[in-house]
Amino acid sequence: MLHSFYMSPTSFVIVGLGNPDKEYEKTRHNTGLIVLEHIKELCNFSSWKFDSKKNALVSEGEIGNRPVLLVRPSVFMNESGKTVRAFIKKMSELSRLIVIHDELDLPIGSYKVSFDRGAAGHKGVLSIFRSLKSGAFFRIRVGILARFRGAVKKPKGTKSVTSFVLGRFTKREKETLENVSGFVKKEIEKIISDA
Repeated sequence: MLHSFYMSPTSFVIVGLGNPDKEYEKTRHNTGLIVLEHIKELCNFSSWKFDSKKNALVSEGEIGNRPVLLVRPSVFMNESGKTVRAFIKKMSELSRLIVIHDELDLPIGSYKVSFDRGAAGHKGVLSIFRSLKSGAFFRIRVGILARFRGAVKKPKGTKSVTSFVLGRFTKREKETLENVSGFVKKEIEKIISDA
């Protein structure tokens, strides 16, 4: 049974985007979930618990003395909005929503924080926009583009892009992603402290 911060009107909700099936677990497209898992460990949050009503795994804790709920939707990426909508009931709660997701326009090892910006074709983000009827929430876009001999190469064509985002990280890329998670945590701390 979930309790404590779960129904708190001042809780921040941090959502990691990805696909729930085992086959997608360590793919680039699941970067949001991978980073969320690192943050959970770094901040000593509670174990994941399944909320059947909201169709998500949730974990509770505090960041900067504020109650925070981590959310892993148990639906596919392009249906993420349904789950997020179950946690964000009012427009006034949008400013306490942070969504972490993969970003094909950024190289691995980098990230960008944005607020109320376009979805740039990301199907998970588009789903959230449609469900909330707004984009006025924080997003942390984590780069997944590979580097070849120092240069960044973006895959071309739908088939090539799909194959790339559903591909797995190399061992070195996994380490880079773990390091980036520490910086993402600091950005989250800043968002929360400025609220």
